[in-house]
Formats: sequence, structure tokens, C-alpha cells
Amino acid sequence: DTTTNAKILLTQSPKTIYCPVGQPGLSLAKTARNITAGQTGFQESVTANPGDSVEFRMTVTNTGTATASNVIISDTLPTYFSGNPVSFNIGDLTTGQNRTVNLTATIGSASNFPVGDSTHTNTATASGSNVSSVSDTAQVVVRKEAVCTTGTIQVNSNLNSASYTVSGAATFNGTGTQTFSNAQIGNYIINVPDVNGYTKSVNPTSGTLICNNTLTFNITFTLMVVLQMILPFIIR
Repeated sequence: DTTTNAKILLTQSPKTIYCPVGQPGLSLAKTARNITAGQTGFQESVTANPGDSVEFRMTVTNTGTATASNVIISDTLPTYFSGNPVSFNIGDLTTGQNRTVNLTATIGSASNFPVGDSTHTNTATASGSNVSSVSDTAQVVVRKEAVCTTGTIQVNSNLNSASYTVSGAATFNGTGTQTFSNAQIGNYIINVPDVNGYTKSVNPTSGTLICNNTLTFNITFTLMVVLQMILPFIIR
């Protein structure tokens, strides 16, 4: 510029000329998928069972107007998740550039989790030498089903002197309701010996015990003595 004003400004000393400088900025997206369940898409929250394998995906993007230097993604797995702790050195990211890294982890055994659903959060952080750090999370809902191994066997009988065995699991004696509370889940057959002078009716004779339920056997003895005493008189 050769104008007079420009010459005057340039001849004055000292002068500072300011030039706008771009600033880097980072964004981070964290998602997950259940490998064991066959999921192919990544989501912010997934459901899994104890022992399943899950994969976490982390995508960092430079959203600023200058290069982000020495970008690092770090990730620490939740408690009871096994896998290598992550620290990925991404390097420099120019404006608009992004990088994606994945991490696979295995969920611990069922003994580590309460019955029902428990939520476990995985946090990842992206940082650089000339830019502020950012974080994002993904959740894994670990679902533990209740394990049931026992139920109740109940026998109803109308004879005090009777005894009966249910598949060797328990022996019952006497009238009224007899209960065996720690029977293992499965199929059972009731064995009711004959009682002299009585006929018997057993319903059912076998059954399947379902978790936390009651399998009931009903036994009815009918006295035959009266019939035997009057039979000779009827014949005469």
C-alpha cells in the first residue's frame, strides 16, 4: 500500500500486528456392543449377561480450527470387567479429522453381580498437549437371573399309621399335611405301601417340582373292615 496514511503508519515505531490464530477442539463419542449376543451395531447402552464379551468403541474428532497435538485416548474398564487398560496415542489431528479405537472386555462371573439388573459405566477421555480434555461414557447393564434349585413337596393323608416315600427324597408319616421344604427341582414319584384293612387312592402318583413351587400328593385311605363284617350276613 503506497498511500500517505499507510506510509505514516509504517514509519511510526514500534508497531504490533495481530493475526488471528485457530484453536483446536476435541469431541469424543463412546459406544458399546454385545459380541456374545451377536450385536453388530454400537449403542450408548447395551444389556449383557455375566461372562459375555463386549466391545467398546471410542471416536475422537478435532472440531476446532487448528491442529490438535499429541492426542491420547484413555479408558479404564468398570469393576469386574477384564481386559487391558487402554491408552491410545493418536498423534496429531488436523481440523475435522477423526480417529476410532476399539476395546474388547469380558464381563466377570455371575457371583460378582447382584440378582437382577446392575448398570456399569465405562468412561473414556481424550486429551492433547494443546487442547482441553473431553470425556464420554457407555453403559453395560449386566443382567443376572435368579438361580432356583429347590421347592416344596407336600403330602396330604388321612391315616395316622401310613408311611410313604417320595422318590427317596423324603419319608412322610401320619395324617394331615407333611412338608419337605428343600426338595431339588425335578420329577418325583410317590410310593405308598398298602395298609391292611384299607384301600388307597393316590393323586397324583408322580409329578414335576417347579422352582419355588409346591408339588402336592393327596392320599386317601378307605376302611374295608365294615364291609368284611357285614358280608357274611348278606350272603345268608
